[in-house]
Amino acid sequence: MANDHTIGTAVEEIDQVLGKGYAKEHPEMVAAWLQANAIAKAAARIGDAINGLNEVLRSNHPPQGETLEQALDTISDALKRRTRG
Repeated sequence: MANDHTIGTAVEEIDQVLGKGYAKEHPEMVAAWLQANAIAKAAARIGDAINGLNEVLRSNHPPQGETLEQALDTISDALKRRTRG
């Protein structure tokens, strides 16, 4: 769940772009900002995970006994656990 600082940041940024008080009058905009922010953070984690896989695939020591599909499933499961907790 978002903390007050995150909500406050959303309100500040929306009001900076659309005018003071806009966020308060349009809570759906705050919700959309928070959702977009969460998606961007998740996308960054996925990008980091893919970069990590690229490093493994380029190395001389790929994961033993693990296919790329299994590795991606492992990453997917880890991301799902992080977003739930």
